Amino acid sequence: MNNLLDTLRKKYTPEKLVEPVNFVNKLNKRLKKGKAMLGGSLAQETNLPGQHDADVFVIYEDKIDYADLKNAIKDYDYLVVHGSRDYFQIKNNIIYEIIPVLKFSKGQKPLNVADMSPLHVGYFQKKTNSLLKSDIRVAKAFFKANNLYGAESYVKGFSGHVINILILYYGSFENLLKNAIKWKEKTVIDIEKQLKDPLMEMDKSKLESPLIVVDPVYKYRNAAAALSKENFQKFKKLASSFLKNPGEEFFIKKSLTEEEGIFLKFTPLDGSDDVSGAKILKIKEYLENKLNDYGFKTKVDWSFDERLILLKPKVRELPKKFIKQGPPLNFEEHVSHFKQKYDKTFVEDNIIKAVVERKYLNIGEYLKKLLTNKYVKERCKNIQIMV
Repeated sequence: MNNLLDTLRKKYTPEKLVEPVNFVNKLNKRLKKGKAMLGGSLAQETNLPGQHDADVFVIYEDKIDYADLKNAIKDYDYLVVHGSRDYFQIKNNIIYEIIPVLKFSKGQKPLNVADMSPLHVGYFQKKTNSLLKSDIRVAKAFFKANNLYGAESYVKGFSGHVINILILYYGSFENLLKNAIKWKEKTVIDIEKQLKDPLMEMDKSKLESPLIVVDPVYKYRNAAAALSKENFQKFKKLASSFLKNPGEEFFIKKSLTEEEGIFLKFTPLDGSDDVSGAKILKIKEYLENKLNDYGFKTKVDWSFDERLILLKPKVRELPKKFIKQGPPLNFEEHVSHFKQKYDKTFVEDNIIKAVVERKYLNIGEYLKKLLTNKYVKERCKNIQIMV
């Protein structure tokens, strides 16, 4: 285990990037009211090798001045990304996200979650050493390889901020795994011991996640609020598997194309990945529900990065006729509606049933119909079956 972790720490040592620092310095020369700073993993030195995206926060004292910010980036070809607060994206050799924030002091309630980010940077710069940073990078690689990285609504995983806190709290990647396998639902991580009873003191609407991580700069925020129960359990199982048989294969992201099934290629709508990815997730869920309800018992997987949805049906052909079960006879109104809907009904075991003929017998034919549905077409630019 130790030899493997040492190898991984060396493997995920990032190169030093000068360009983002120069970019921030250039912005600060142009800004009249705001103050730019490098944020995220680059500022905290927890970025993975090959990472070519950077968060840049522009801090304003009392009011965000978009005119000031736009003037500072006017020479760049930028995209406005709409969200809870508009920000800007610039794609050069490095992809920059220019995020305006209001000055935030520890303990006060932020107007926007992004306002806390500069303090997060300072907190981790102060608390981490080179070994902790190395283990944070190893942890990020583990989460990314297993599709558990990110708090976006279409991922519902572990954000970089949460991973930072977990490694700092447990002291190493190995200790995180050893403790994670013992996590129960509603496990609380309060690294600064700010609250006596977090489950009573925090906002109830933010406590639906199975893991509660008290934010070190604002104690009433659950930093892990986006985490789903499915991904919580998935991480626990992966942690157990890795501890039993550690290996580099846990850090290799598998392509969806390595599996067998029916592939759909999609083009998401323009805009932020969070918004467009959430719409693709809706399509994935829609297809899964429709195919299973119709009789094609199908598991559906997907990858936003690869722009693919994978259907793995147990059966691809269905019989022409099937028996549709209706309500018990004592539900007279429902029975009446059932008889109106279906012609060939009969009673068996005090339950009304019907002989129904399917219009689509082949999964490919039914899938083509589903892909033309307005629900699907409104949520992506294009989607088609790969041949």
